[in-house]
Amino acid sequence: MNFGFRILTLCSLASCLIAHPGHAQARIDVPPPASPFIAPIPEFADWTVVTTQGKTDSRPPASGESPKPSIIQTTRTKEVRRQRSTFPNGESLELWMLGTLFFTTGENGRVAISDLMDNVGFEPSSLNAFPGFSWLSLSNYAGTRTVEKGTYYYFTQSGKEAWIDITSKLPFALNDGTSYTRYTFAAPPTAPLALPEAMQSRYDRFARLMQRVNRIDADAKRQ
Repeated sequence: MNFGFRILTLCSLASCLIAHPGHAQARIDVPPPASPFIAPIPEFADWTVVTTQGKTDSRPPASGESPKPSIIQTTRTKEVRRQRSTFPNGESLELWMLGTLFFTTGENGRVAISDLMDNVGFEPSSLNAFPGFSWLSLSNYAGTRTVEKGTYYYFTQSGKEAWIDITSKLPFALNDGTSYTRYTFAAPPTAPLALPEAMQSRYDRFARLMQRVNRIDADAKRQ
């Protein structure tokens, strides 16, 4: 699979709800939310997203075999991110990102660099947004719900549901009609992430190459 497409897919994955937040939800009186209805991804953050595909409620299939979730744990300190993913088939993948660049290490130990900007239609601003919530608006706000001792803004539209923390406006859960997603936030990191040595070395070579390419392009335009 194309790594550029895969990272976009990973950035779009999220989390499994063991119990569907729609069950036994209490309502309390809270003023309606103001735009923006969901916070951007903090510059310093540590969060885990668990997504189960093919579920429309919390009940297991008749076979009793619950779908296995995808789990993505991400740590971000400004432009640097580390993303550790575990897929339903048991495979795992660790990615590092620097701005729009992402780094992977092959089985031979070689580091590859790809740029999300090479993907048609990619918007850099999307890296600061939690995916899947662009439909939130005051028109589909349906009050508040109390779930697991927390109170959340509740939005629903065309079979989709979203639960947003009232205080932080960070996502708690998302039902997009085909999967359930659950977000868990840990304490944010207190020190900047640093690329692993092999990736930093590969990036330094890449940056020098791009500088030469840019100089050649600039010289050509002046002629």
